[in-house]
Amino acid sequence: MTVTRDEWDEQCSRWRWPEGENLVVYPLGEGRVRVLDERTGVTWQVLKEEVDIDSGVPQLYRSAARDYFTAHEPKPWHEAKPGEVWLLESGALETAQVVDGYSTFRPWGVDVKSNGNARGTITAGRRIWPEAADA
Repeated sequence: MTVTRDEWDEQCSRWRWPEGENLVVYPLGEGRVRVLDERTGVTWQVLKEEVDIDSGVPQLYRSAARDYFTAHEPKPWHEAKPGEVWLLESGALETAQVVDGYSTFRPWGVDVKSNGNARGTITAGRRIWPEAADA
């Protein structure tokens, strides 16, 4: 069985920076990541609070870390409940109902907690039913 690069990255618990395919980010916990340039083997540890300041870490590595932290911020749809209807965006605007517990939206069938590089990643969303007053 052949494993795709995205699958391999997931198995290795790393996130590939979409802007620079050579850079992968490994979460270290507590607002810290390690950014690795696969071409050169150079790594830098970056703190979340350092991504926007000149901390001695090269800008390229800080940019990858910043994008990782942004991509992994909790999103409202991560807490979606069965039966709710959400307006979601992933390249196109779609209405989707939460099914299969909390894990997937239809018609996409994408994981609501997906933050990866795969196509189908949700980029924006809001619950449209039940309305906030109904919940």
